[in-house]
This record gives sequence, structure tokens and C-alpha cells, in this order.
Amino acid sequence: MKLTALLVMLMLHTKSSAQELFVFPDAALFTERDWSKLGCASMAAMQGLEAISPAVDRNAFFSLLLIVKQKPGEMFSLDAGQNPRDAFALRLYRYFPDVEPARGLVETPLAFRGRVAEGQSCAIFLLDAWVRGDLSPERVKLEPALWLETEQYWQRHPMEVRVLPEVAPTLLRCEDGIAGRLPSLVHAVAMACRPIAALCSAGAIDSLESLAARNLMQDLSRVPAKESCGTGNPGSVPVEKILSLRRRRDRSQ
Repeated sequence: MKLTALLVMLMLHTKSSAQELFVFPDAALFTERDWSKLGCASMAAMQGLEAISPAVDRNAFFSLLLIVKQKPGEMFSLDAGQNPRDAFALRLYRYFPDVEPARGLVETPLAFRGRVAEGQSCAIFLLDAWVRGDLSPERVKLEPALWLETEQYWQRHPMEVRVLPEVAPTLLRCEDGIAGRLPSLVHAVAMACRPIAALCSAGAIDSLESLAARNLMQDLSRVPAKESCGTGNPGSVPVEKILSLRRRRDRSQ
């Protein structure tokens, strides 16, 4: 009996080590300085950042980084369920690190079926969620799930998203694009400072830079404006400062 249990545990361990779904907040992107190198190796720096129960404002976006670890060439399906149904408007993007231009961010069907590319050990996705302004403050179940065809089972990542009473300000669309503003936005977050220059939001999301910049714009909309945020290199990209800024709006923490 003990031997059987041990064999089952070994089988499960082998399965999970070869095929797995990892879910992180979009801020985890900043643990990798070169986004063209995002992949399985990037996850070592992301450990401890897994998304479990994020708090989100209404009238705002939040994004999740989904990494599928799978053998090249083997089929898998990726989906996301929610309860209440249609609480969030969801869009799924796949990121191809080696594709230019626009960093290879391509929108795909939410119920995605495909393979890990040859020569790679991971498939990378961004799940982008819109929280409408009139949604009631509540807890919404959001569950990204990976269907492993060779094993015939779902691996689920259940999350409880806490929709806060706060309604984020509506930002006007950036006329000159948003991706190029990412370095200055990162600096502003590192300095805990928002320049007086008007905030704006992205139009079409076509790159990691545009998605990350839009979300940082939302974060900075909660920071008091100043004439100047100073100059200089703030050092490493402020992953913890981004997360801290987001936690600060959650009064339950």
C-alpha cells in the first residue's frame, strides 16, 4: 500500500514538473530586464510573486502573466472561467519573444489551443481583464486553467479577485502612443512621484510595453502630482514598489 502511494506521488511530481501552469501579476515582467528573453528561466526570479487574490479598482484594467510549461510540439488548451459569469471582460494575448516588431504580442481566442514552439520550453500569455465602473464591489472567482491533452486533465489556478469600491479615473487616450513612455513611468514609480503632465491610456495593445505602460499609468493616477520627479537612475526596476503601490489601495491589507 505504501509502495503504491509512493508511486502515485512520483507520477504526479513527474507530471507537474514537465507540464505546468504558472500565474503571476503583470508586475512580474519587470524581474526580467530583457523581455525578448522571457521564458522558463525567467520564473526563478518570479517565485513568491504568484497571483492568488489580487485587489482591483473598478473602471480599470488588471493583467496576469500566464506561463505554460510544456514539451515542444505537444498540444494544450488554455482557458479562463469566472464566477459571476462575465464579471470581467477578458482578452488573451500570446507573446512570442523572438518575433519583431511589437515584441510579438498577438491577441488570440480566449479558449486557446496550440503548442509550445519548437526550441522553446514555455508558451507565454497575458490575460488582460477590464473591470467595468458599475460592477458591484465583490469577490469574483477567476480561474485560469490548462488542459493537458496527453494526460487528459485540467490543471487549474483558482483565484479570488477582490473588486474594491474605488472607481479609477477615466484616462484619455494617448494621441502619440504609450509604449515609448514606459521608461519614464518606471522612473516615476521608483520615485513614488507623478509628474504633472497629463496621464493617458493606451489604444490598441500590441506590445508588452504598451500593456505595461497602460497599467503603470493607472497605478500613478493614485499618486499626488508634482512639478518634477527628479532625474537619475533609480536602480533596479521597482517590482516591489509597483506591487506596494497596488496593495496600498486595498484597505483590507
